[in-house]
Amino acid sequence: MVFLIVLCASILLISFFSSQKAYGCSGLVLGKNISPTGRVLVAHNEDDSNRLLVRHGLIPSRQYTSDSIIIAEEESARIPQTPSTFGLFWTEVRNERGLSNADFFYNDHGVGIFSDSCRQIRADHEPDIAYGGIGYSLRRIIAERATSANHGVEIAIELIEKYGYRDSGRCYIIADANDAWMVQIPHGQHYCAVRIDDNEAAFIPNHFTIRAGVLENRPFYCSKDLLNYVKRKGWVSAEICQEKELDFAKAFQHPDRWRHPFNTFRHRHALEILTQREWLCDEELPFAIKPEEKITISQVKAILRSHYENTPDYSTTNFAGNSPHHSSLRKICAGTTIEGIIADLNPIAELTCLWIAMGRPCSQLFIPIHGGVNTLPEEFTPIENPETALEKHCQRDSDLLNIDDKNWWNITQRQTCIDLYHEEIHSLLQEKLNLWEKELKEKEEQIRNKAQKLIKEEKKGEASNILTSWARQIALESETKMKEVLSSFPIYVAEPHMKEIRKDDYSSELEIEIPLREEPLENSIRMGQGGLSTEVWARPIKGSLMKTDQGWSLKFRVRELAEKAHICRADFWLAGRNINEKIFVAKSVITVK
Repeated sequence: MVFLIVLCASILLISFFSSQKAYGCSGLVLGKNISPTGRVLVAHNEDDSNRLLVRHGLIPSRQYTSDSIIIAEEESARIPQTPSTFGLFWTEVRNERGLSNADFFYNDHGVGIFSDSCRQIRADHEPDIAYGGIGYSLRRIIAERATSANHGVEIAIELIEKYGYRDSGRCYIIADANDAWMVQIPHGQHYCAVRIDDNEAAFIPNHFTIRAGVLENRPFYCSKDLLNYVKRKGWVSAEICQEKELDFAKAFQHPDRWRHPFNTFRHRHALEILTQREWLCDEELPFAIKPEEKITISQVKAILRSHYENTPDYSTTNFAGNSPHHSSLRKICAGTTIEGIIADLNPIAELTCLWIAMGRPCSQLFIPIHGGVNTLPEEFTPIENPETALEKHCQRDSDLLNIDDKNWWNITQRQTCIDLYHEEIHSLLQEKLNLWEKELKEKEEQIRNKAQKLIKEEKKGEASNILTSWARQIALESETKMKEVLSSFPIYVAEPHMKEIRKDDYSSELEIEIPLREEPLENSIRMGQGGLSTEVWARPIKGSLMKTDQGWSLKFRVRELAEKAHICRADFWLAGRNINEKIFVAKSVITVK
């Protein structure tokens, strides 16, 4: 017992110093026999840091000329395009450029592609890269060409073997209604791909999970020289003579990242929700479990929304609403979580339901969007020209980060407000979300059955119209409901004396006025750009708090406000507590140059 206490304390200490700069996704795969739907279900939290734009697009099937190539990252391989591609639903994530490892795709053959970072790999690994290697194009090509999950794995293997993978460790989840695979890849041309059994639930944070024994009695693929390579490097015992005996995770994970708390806390707490038992700090974390009963959709949502509530591992920031999102211990639903997806995959691709929480899952409704829709609701921030945007995904466009009328900025601002008022709003919001989602689940089943009947009658157009109209209705209703919940939590308009600040300004001070009646506590206040962790927000200049005719004013050093901020026109937030310990939240718009 003493050992466990010391181990847990050590892990907490390590996490305190390491988690602030780290981020990473979490994924859950349920085989069809233990899924609540009787079909493969994949749940995923996408995590990426700093100010980001998340938007969605529908890309139709397309035809290409014989000389067409796919261009992604500037130094990556230029890959020949196939003559025709499938239609896609696309979640795009970008800052100044589109991110290489964040986007989700679902194609009109019913195949979904998710990914999770598995950094860092061993420093002495020798990657083999050709033509610059493949990065973003891997997920795109799988989505554009795969007719099934297994076919997607075959495509991935062919591309990895030919070009080599550019990144330092990643797991791709490739799934359809009947099958789900994890393809785990270090940097280069090595890989290991395994099928999730129909009776298994597999959770992955940001470390490799294919351990010794996992390859027994299941379909798998390994790169041709994998076993010889890891034996030659001395990463596994020389006595291992078969691939199925290989501990892939132990072989490739960097020793400094082995059982790192950044990952193990998420892994353990997800398993606790799945198994309804405690997992101790020193327990081996399995690749997958075989539950005795079906996993419920409530358990799936609880995992994606987990901050480890009601456990000793729950922790919060010491600021404003004491949110758990930017605290020292990494959560599944974290400050960097930008979207949650629960993909209820269906053999009829049009009937797949993507339950999407735009932003942090704990702060948003899971809104249903079906594979058969022909347009996206405005609430999903649809990309104006998604075909062109896909070709230019890796190109720079800083203007996209400017705050404007895109609904994404409404979502992020609402989410910031929820975070800053967390201790006052969280319980009420969770109660409302559970109630609304229960109603939505029943309605979704009804609308899906209606669309399925029309599809069987060869009336796909009518089915598509019904699904599209319903998605628009639900998205609008969801926005209205969220606004109603937040109506009791005021956001004051803060007036800065400068509307523009510069990153190269090391001497100026910005004065800002807040229309508050009660005196704010100066040492409780922070201010920062929307999208940044509150841990890097600036503190006011000591002694600058002054009473004004309209309320109170404060001063901040421009260099502290601008240092971590992105160059764009953005929302800036200011929050703290007054002398009565009541939370206040204010917002302004400032351009960073």
